[in-house]
Amino acid sequence: MNTILDRYVAIAGIDWADKKHDICLLDRTMTKPSYFVIQHKPEAIDSWVQDFQHRYPGERIAICIELSKDPIISALLNYDFIDIYEGQPGFLIMFS
Repeated sequence: MNTILDRYVAIAGIDWADKKHDICLLDRTMTKPSYFVIQHKPEAIDSWVQDFQHRYPGERIAICIELSKDPIISALLNYDFIDIYEGQPGFLIMFS
């Protein structure tokens, strides 16, 4: 059966807030998602994305976020290895 993890090395759901972002992450090596928080600061977002790039060189990553107009989306659009989908970040529960 094909899943989103056949197209992407990792998928992340982001629940946006004005001071922080709650993130749910699932990659091909995980059996259950991991959860963590990053601050709503350009350097924190960049550090998180750079970690992706180092951990998964040359791979594509899918990110689901609930809003179509959001400051974090503007930041994520700077990275060509990330595909952004609008929707409910809780969709990752389907993969756990």
